[in-house]
Amino acid sequence: MRKLMMVSLVLILGIVSSAFGSGFLIYEHGAAAMGMAGAFVSIANNPTAIFYNPAGIAWLKGTQVNAGGTFIFPSGSVSLPNWPSPTFSKVYQLDQTFFPPQFYFTHKFGSRVAAGIGVFAPYGLGTSWPVNYPLKYICTQTSMETLFINPAVAFMITDNLSIGVGVSYIHSTLSLDLVRNVVIPNTWTGDVPASLNKAKGNA
Repeated sequence: MRKLMMVSLVLILGIVSSAFGSGFLIYEHGAAAMGMAGAFVSIANNPTAIFYNPAGIAWLKGTQVNAGGTFIFPSGSVSLPNWPSPTFSKVYQLDQTFFPPQFYFTHKFGSRVAAGIGVFAPYGLGTSWPVNYPLKYICTQTSMETLFINPAVAFMITDNLSIGVGVSYIHSTLSLDLVRNVVIPNTWTGDVPASLNKAKGNA
């Protein structure tokens, strides 16, 4: 019975397939936190704590600065097995490069109070597809950009406990490009590029 269960488990695990998704969360803020796979919240021992855990800046000494960015080279594809043309059975995104920056500054006031400011982009990226691919009437290019400006202050209550608070000003833009089929009766029919107005917002 035990052997049967083990064989069944192996067979079940053997037929598991991978799932992939394209998202727009950018969680790369600081080399130290990235090297710890994001498990930085409880340590928070450099200015990127403004993003991960503002209470952590209470433990930083003097004035500290952390700046950087992350090169992102996204790739993606869409499979269209029922599309009649073999040219478009699988379509790949066009090459793009993104470099979301980050900047953090902290300063210690006395022995128990610290303040700082962070400027970073935790959400964004975009997609770009060939203008002649089958889904061009839905989307050919998307772009999402965000900018967070986050001042923070932290207080060391005891030698082992601190609290922190921050406020975020957020500016974001979202755009979508696609192709429209235009028909002018008895004159002309064809595709023209179109762009939906950019949506902008502050929070």
